[in-house]
Amino acid sequence: MATVLISTMEDAASGVKFEIYAEEVGGQVVFTIKHITGNADIQGFFVDLGNDGGAITSVGSKSNNMNGSSNDGTKLDGWDYGTALGTVGGSDANYTTPNTEKSFTIAGITSLAQLDGAQLGIRATSTGADGQGSLKLADVVELPPPPPPIDHFPPRTQDISHVDFYMDKDGDGDVDVYVRVNTSAAVNDDLDTWYQTALNFIKSADLTGDGVGNDLQNAVLLGVAIKGGSQEAKVFYELDGNPNDVDPLPTHGILVDNPVGFGGHGLGAYNAVISYDGTTFQVGTAWSGQDYLG
Repeated sequence: MATVLISTMEDAASGVKFEIYAEEVGGQVVFTIKHITGNADIQGFFVDLGNDGGAITSVGSKSNNMNGSSNDGTKLDGWDYGTALGTVGGSDANYTTPNTEKSFTIAGITSLAQLDGAQLGIRATSTGADGQGSLKLADVVELPPPPPPIDHFPPRTQDISHVDFYMDKDGDGDVDVYVRVNTSAAVNDDLDTWYQTALNFIKSADLTGDGVGNDLQNAVLLGVAIKGGSQEAKVFYELDGNPNDVDPLPTHGILVDNPVGFGGHGLGAYNAVISYDGTTFQVGTAWSGQDYLG
């Protein structure tokens, strides 16, 4: 997941400004505090999930505290987490000049979603022109809303019966392989709601039955062909964010009205079919591919 700017804290009197970034990495959140302007030595970082107060008021020592009120008058009601990034009045090095940054993790904070609405606090010393000031800065995180989902496929009027996933294995932009997913009537007939879950399964499933998975982990999905019922023809859609344009079905020179047997159409395919009942994916029995264009 990309790094997100979750807070900007600044104090007009001292000219100090910090930016706080967060990124989900390996089941934890990596915080990075960037020192933008002003002289300050960061000593502690605090998090109050839900902004409802907590039991922690200091970290490392009582001098490294975030109690009382912040410099802008915000009442501080305690914190759920605190991490020491220096020692107040200690002999550790001072990092008072801008263009420095500190990165760290906090045990127990594992996702960005936890931070939405949380209060953050920074304790800093050695501020001001004479280096004798100190700061308690606080801010509440407001994460940006997630981007709207991209709509690739229109909802089908009739139940989807199967979907062929056309994939590029070697990065040349051409279709190299397709994998079929047969579905029950229970699946959502708007493929946008579940195609990514299906794709994740396809890339990890043992499609050959040899116990070693498959070689599609890095394959790129170029488009899908959807079939459902007798009233709606099988149609192909590229992943172009436009559900209203039906694209040419990849055939590699094979006529759409002249389907051929498995392996004879110029595309690679696994001799297995995936079934999906709306909740569970499962690799099924071997299939011939005779109707892959049907």
